[in-house]
Amino acid sequence: MQATPELSDDLLQWPYLSLLVSSVAVGVVYLLYLFELAPTLIGVVPRSQLIFLLGQLSVTLFGAYLVVVFVDRSTAATPDTQQSTARSDTSGGAVRHAADAEQHSDGDSDADNTDRDGEATDIGDDGGSGDNSDDENSTHETAMTQFTQALDEHLGMLCAWYVAAHPDSTDEPPASYDALFDGDFAETVRRLDFAAPHEGGPHDRTWIAWSAVRLTEFRRETMAVIDVHSDSIDPTVGASLHNLANSRLTKRVITAEEAALPDHLPADTALVLFTEADSDDPLHAHLELLREMLATHETHSATSLTPIGERDCWSGDNLEAGVARAKAAGDAEQYYKLF
Repeated sequence: MQATPELSDDLLQWPYLSLLVSSVAVGVVYLLYLFELAPTLIGVVPRSQLIFLLGQLSVTLFGAYLVVVFVDRSTAATPDTQQSTARSDTSGGAVRHAADAEQHSDGDSDADNTDRDGEATDIGDDGGSGDNSDDENSTHETAMTQFTQALDEHLGMLCAWYVAAHPDSTDEPPASYDALFDGDFAETVRRLDFAAPHEGGPHDRTWIAWSAVRLTEFRRETMAVIDVHSDSIDPTVGASLHNLANSRLTKRVITAEEAALPDHLPADTALVLFTEADSDDPLHAHLELLREMLATHETHSATSLTPIGERDCWSGDNLEAGVARAKAAGDAEQYYKLF
């Protein structure tokens, strides 16, 4: 008999309800005979004996009702819980299998946990801690895998910034994204003229317009990942994602586009958004958050990012180096800072 989640639901099921109704009916007859409101069955059963039998029968039926409802209900709840757990494990799907495969690929095979006689050995005293760790890793893997596309497109935008502001040819890509950000990335991007024309879609007429669209999409997609996994991912990871999506760099570019700053500048005047070189610089702070998320993504994601050497900036239709590089600092350069 399958248990129901609430006791009130059990009371309405017919096997339980029939016992209760029978107990009440016999109890009513018992009271009628007890107070001499019912006729005596002359020649059949004496009144005193009939009252005793009815009382015993009423108590027995009510006791059976209690046993069926409470005892049988508690024993039936166990398989339901196991079924619920099984369904929860199944919902992980391919993600959980991917995590298990990754653990085995690291060399931690089942064979390492057995002795020479083929018998399993004990590893650790706390059997539950491993399950909790697996669940946490699976959750992080799901979140980081869903974050891959947004992060990949964001890296593509930053690479385009770098090439567009670079004074020399960039045919040879850096060895990695870390190498790119460790090098002259920040100093090069500080020379990017966001008011320069951008060859793209009809709404990407300037670099500020193109960048604002990309950053708006990045923020929206990142916040969607946070909303889906806010109750399961590590709070530190969630905070890093939120800070990256809503960084001062993101707000500065989007606000500059909303204010239509290029339309208010004199002709042939550059719009440079990042000029500080200290640790409080929005560009510096954004890169620090980005590198943190790159490390987290590399550790947990089941999907890889586009290799830096396969970016459009360095392969295929290469972006012309220096196409949006601002002139040297002077009267011809305008600087916009969002306070």
